[in-house]
Parts: sequence; C-alpha cells; structure tokens
Amino acid sequence: MVDALDVIDYKAIKVECERKINLLEAKLGSVNSEQEEDIEKHLDKALYNLAHLDKRYETADIKTKRQFIDWIFTKKL
Repeated sequence: MVDALDVIDYKAIKVECERKINLLEAKLGSVNSEQEEDIEKHLDKALYNLAHLDKRYETADIKTKRQFIDWIFTKKL
C-alpha cells in the first residue's frame, strides 16, 4: 500500500488534531458561560419588569399603555 500512513505521520496528525480539539473545547466552554451570564441577566430583568408591571403601567404614557394592553390581549375583542 503506497498511500498508507506510517507511524510517525499518524502520530503527528493525531497530536495536531488533539491540539485543535482542545482549543475548540476551550472556546466552546467560554462561549457557553458567556451565554449563561447573558441569559441570567435578561431573565433577572424580565422578572423584575414583570413583578413591577403595575407600576410601569401607572407611570406610562398613553402610547405605552396601549402597547401593554396589546401585549396582554393579542386578539381583537
């Protein structure tokens, strides 16, 4: 077999692939933790806004009050 890899070539390719895998796994880990922080931040903000929806409605202008009502009652009555 002329196209067969010898042991030295195989080990070199294996080492290079393992290095790339480790690098990509490290990147993936940092991306996942950043996304989790963003999700928690957005979730905290959404829960805060939901808990204080009545106050926000009371202090809102007419246009914003209509948006609140449209969000709650999505179908035409």
